Amino acid sequence: MAEVQQAWAVHYEGKLLHELKARITALEHFAHECMENLRACADNYPSAMEKRVIVEHLRDAAVDLGVLSDELKGKLTALDNAISRCVEKAPFCWSENVQAAYPQPKFWFLYMAARKPPPKK
Repeated sequence: MAEVQQAWAVHYEGKLLHELKARITALEHFAHECMENLRACADNYPSAMEKRVIVEHLRDAAVDLGVLSDELKGKLTALDNAISRCVEKAPFCWSENVQAAYPQPKFWFLYMAARKPPPKK
């Protein structure tokens, strides 16, 4: 992989940034849907956080290559702010078997769940 990264550096960086932007956009849609429907958010939260984990790894790769723009940093901060408005603290949302690989400070969103919707009147 390192050889491919070196040989195709510009292409690799472009693909990395394209994937990062696309996944952030998909998660922005999820966060917007959560604000409108907490019940649906709860059902989809664990699988959506798989995308957020991928975004975190792509972000790390972009930082390592020095290609993470201020614009993308801002989009990621806004995304996390939107997600945080729809969640509350909860046990790790995936299997305990993988929990050690995802420490809470970095992967805070895996230690959350969608807020419960207000009771119907």
